[in-house]
Amino acid sequence: MPASRREVAGPAGVLVLSAQHGFGRLDDELLPYEQRMDTPGHISVEQLHAQAAGLGVLSARDLIALGGRAYVDAVTAVTAVTAVSAVRPDALRPMDGCRGIGEQRSRLAPLAAADDPLGLARAFVACAAPSAPG
Repeated sequence: MPASRREVAGPAGVLVLSAQHGFGRLDDELLPYEQRMDTPGHISVEQLHAQAAGLGVLSARDLIALGGRAYVDAVTAVTAVTAVSAVRPDALRPMDGCRGIGEQRSRLAPLAAADDPLGLARAFVACAAPSAPG
């Protein structure tokens, strides 16, 4: 990863969200499992929130959430089911509005190659935002 992209990632760096184990670093080794975020038994919002606090996710200035809807929702959605708020409701969701893997890949490729992935993620989010009625 080029130095400029490492700086953008910040102190928490790149994290992966596992439905069974929660947040993990890219070099964490996990045994294979079959748990999905959209099925019973996934990691709880409370556990994710505690992990996020310990990993610096809550204090990071910016956060880009990439993944399937259930995984991104686990990070950004505020639910009435629990007293714990979402991990980061302000996280950028640049894949929202994609209608399939082809569109997702067409956004991920330039994000991965961008000198300013945060700026590009913001541009994708702005394009996907619904227009105000007028």
